[in-house]
Amino acid sequence: MLHKLTPYILAGIPLVGSLSACSSDSADQPRPTDRADLNFRVADVASRSTLINGDNLTGHSFTVWGDMVSNDNVGSSAPIKIFDATEVSYFGSAWTYADKQYWYPGNTYSFVALCPSGLVEATYENSGLSFPYVYPESYDQVEDLIVATHSRKYDAGKGLNTVDFRFSHIFSRLNFVATYDNSSPANSGVTINSIALRGVGTASTFATRPQPLASSEPVGTKTDDAGVASGSLWSTPTATGTIFEFNDLDVKLDATAEHSRHEFFPVATDPLMVIPQTLTSDVEVVITYTPSNQAPKEVVSYLLHTAVASHDGRWLPGRSYTYSFKVGADEIIIFNTPEESGWNDSEGANFIII
Repeated sequence: MLHKLTPYILAGIPLVGSLSACSSDSADQPRPTDRADLNFRVADVASRSTLINGDNLTGHSFTVWGDMVSNDNVGSSAPIKIFDATEVSYFGSAWTYADKQYWYPGNTYSFVALCPSGLVEATYENSGLSFPYVYPESYDQVEDLIVATHSRKYDAGKGLNTVDFRFSHIFSRLNFVATYDNSSPANSGVTINSIALRGVGTASTFATRPQPLASSEPVGTKTDDAGVASGSLWSTPTATGTIFEFNDLDVKLDATAEHSRHEFFPVATDPLMVIPQTLTSDVEVVITYTPSNQAPKEVVSYLLHTAVASHDGRWLPGRSYTYSFKVGADEIIIFNTPEESGWNDSEGANFIII
């Protein structure tokens, strides 16, 4: 199972796939002598694409959609589809696919790639890709999806005949970290009995479209400041639900080094991914805990949308949000301002396949 691949896909993580682009060789299409083969080349992928589960990108296929339109008809005529959910796999020492395609001069080509292959039923029309997504029953069933786009004009003899894909995560990643409040009385401690994340959007539609690159920009996926493919967005969720609920926990916190901190979703072993969305007043974390010197459980509910200062009240694709809170024997749980970061290189973030 390709569960949570922090590395091979990522926002903050760009993975780049090198796909040489094209047009199919059919009887109703021109066959100029200056057409160029669509080929794949991969440079030292294995050393840079280690997944959380120990696999790498070359061990998994990705799916490509693509179309072409005459440079004179961009925006006025429907493009001709040349890739339609074509599976691209790594075989031997190169990326391969069925039905050879070609570049033809005088045309503008657009591409969208989704990895891993075969996980969603997507629609591709007029250079745009979209698919509905429903959150699975359990958070650990979420597969880390990455997307890349590319758009360019092709002129014979100018530039590389390859499509450079820069992949980025389309989900957001969350973590919750509990720490013990050292100001609590000596020799005291607490036990966290349960934690749940409720009211989160669980059904949405993802859409992306290649964005034109300025002449000064390198060939590849146009991204925004967060490293996410420009033109990508999630719709407002149409359903909400509980993302996780852990009951009957026995997480002990005290002043000792061994029990002073607990991370609920370690990135390397158990990452938590969610649909990117604007946080509503329904999104809350509910925690129960028992102080060592008391019998009854204390219940604390924290509305995550109140922490808008650090991330503008939204979870963005390819970004990580860590919610840390302190708990002590004689006080309520105190949440710190959440930390926002990208899925960085140390986690296998950036990959270029040439």
